[in-house]
Amino acid sequence: MQDNLPTYNLPAIYQACSHIRSGLLRLLLELVSQSNDAVREKGETAAAPAFSVIGVEDWKEALALWSSEGLPLLADLPRRACPACSSSAAHTVFQSYDGYHFSECELCGTWYVPLAVDWALFDRFLTACPAAAAVAKRVATKRLEELESQDLPRFEKYFRSIMDILPPGCLQRRYLDIGCGVGHSLTAAKTAGMLPHGVEGDPDAVALARKNHEVVVFSVGDLPEGKYDLVSMWETLEHLADPLLMLQEVVLRLSPGGLVAVTVPNLDAIGLRVSREKCSYAYGGFNSPGHINFFNRRTIGKLFEQAGLTLIEVNYEYSTNANELFGYLGGLTVAEQPYAVASPPPYFSAIINAIWPAVTSLEMLAGTLPIMQCVACHSEDVPLFSSRINPRLTAQREHVFESATQQLDQLQNDLQAEVNKRDLLIAELHQQLGESLLHKLKRLF
Repeated sequence: MQDNLPTYNLPAIYQACSHIRSGLLRLLLELVSQSNDAVREKGETAAAPAFSVIGVEDWKEALALWSSEGLPLLADLPRRACPACSSSAAHTVFQSYDGYHFSECELCGTWYVPLAVDWALFDRFLTACPAAAAVAKRVATKRLEELESQDLPRFEKYFRSIMDILPPGCLQRRYLDIGCGVGHSLTAAKTAGMLPHGVEGDPDAVALARKNHEVVVFSVGDLPEGKYDLVSMWETLEHLADPLLMLQEVVLRLSPGGLVAVTVPNLDAIGLRVSREKCSYAYGGFNSPGHINFFNRRTIGKLFEQAGLTLIEVNYEYSTNANELFGYLGGLTVAEQPYAVASPPPYFSAIINAIWPAVTSLEMLAGTLPIMQCVACHSEDVPLFSSRINPRLTAQREHVFESATQQLDQLQNDLQAEVNKRDLLIAELHQQLGESLLHKLKRLF
């Protein structure tokens, strides 16, 4: 195993770390030398939760209705074990802003809500509370109208990447998306030349998706017969009370040489690990099943193995929400919001804009970005994909290297521009001083 470990140029790494330390110390000296109190002001603002189109007012109303009429329903739910390894040994790590206790599995480390939260719970809640049902329908409609421009490019990117590694024999390109929402993934799949089918548990979302797509059903069992070359679950596994059962159903419908692609919130994301109950996307659900499972690369690999699947590729995307992290670490909690959000002072925004691209690149290498992308196949099909995956891993490392190089080049160009600007200013001052001195000498003589 030791022979396979990467080798690093440690002196170069230590030198780079010394530059970082030096730069941070210079930044600290610059900040503490400012006498203007405005530099250290902390602002507050309201913001909608991450990964959502729900507006602040709808969010407040939905949470208030859930707290008063929905939360008591949790007492009737059966308990469940760890969704990744099935162990029942766990301890509570926090209570989310919508009233759910999250546990950490003592065997594998998965974070999860130890209750069987599913659509049946919200059917009861929304039926008993028409006001909450109205908010849920309004949010679903807004998602159809407002998120299409964001969703389609994202799904198109996913499909381009996956098509590169699907075997040539998968000519039918039958595609199934579980948790298809209002159908944006199905639209992107159709554009990519696939035959798309969808499964969705939200009745409002199903009604909207069926306006544009023929096959959108409530369960895998309702699908037409046949197998699929690609099955996706884009931000779906984290919402399921029994993700293993769903994956087992998927395996039965996955064609030989087919792929399973999922995206899930990353348990190792810095914002989630640090802020926990103050993290905006750590919630159990207030109008639909929320993020009741949090996996990282290791634990989702365990889950896939139990279903007869093997991970062949894992990537990460998006970036830590610096403003939310600033709000939490700064002890700022907006009174009318259940999690810490801050509008940072101008100097902080400037600092973040300057350094965050590099921080995001480091997070990508460390596997701590908020969203994890996973691709898996039948365990017996791993050799089929090895020749396609290995060059992609090399290309990804080259891309990170190229991105870092471009950022360094841009930084050097920016610094040189500042030096040129300073030199020009000094030259102008020298010229003005020289002309003024010459004028005075002429007056004297």
